[in-house]
Amino acid sequence: MLKKNIYIFLIVTAVVSLTVFMLSGQTRTHQQTTKNTPDVPPEISLLSPEQMPEVDWVDMSGRNFQAAAPAGGYLLLNFWATWCAPCVVEFPEIIRFAEAHEDISLVLISGDQDAEDIHDFTTAQPQDIQDALLKNPRLHMVHDATGDITRNIFQTFKLPETYIINDKGQITAKIGGPLTAAGYEYISGMK
Repeated sequence: MLKKNIYIFLIVTAVVSLTVFMLSGQTRTHQQTTKNTPDVPPEISLLSPEQMPEVDWVDMSGRNFQAAAPAGGYLLLNFWATWCAPCVVEFPEIIRFAEAHEDISLVLISGDQDAEDIHDFTTAQPQDIQDALLKNPRLHMVHDATGDITRNIFQTFKLPETYIINDKGQITAKIGGPLTAAGYEYISGMK
């Protein structure tokens, strides 16, 4: 009888473990990459298109907004922080890139704990960057102090990281690390 109970326990444990293992691979399908073609820079991972998760977006001024790509264009979700050296270098470049491309919207999601750090960082930027952040309706700054958007919704753990979302609201690519000139050129040519 004891031997039979041990076998039942082992079988149930194996079935539960296998089920958990199989389901864990299906929770974040946008992490599934497709094979890049030679024209795709190495920092860009093409993904099987998946609908962007629902997020209640609120900018640093407390205003709600819709994070969406312009018609025929793309939305870039850039995860960054003021303490991240590659992010600091990429910050003005990605803003100037979005500013120069009418078909690109940009949401900058800061993982800084203190909003004052973000404010101090952005006010120390060149005037064209400050103006773009204040005046361009396609650029938004989000403070994610709790990490809910960064870690829980988008499962981003390394900075900088950028997601590319098409005008259908589908995540189509992920950029691990700072964008290079080749990455910007590739995004410019996406249609």
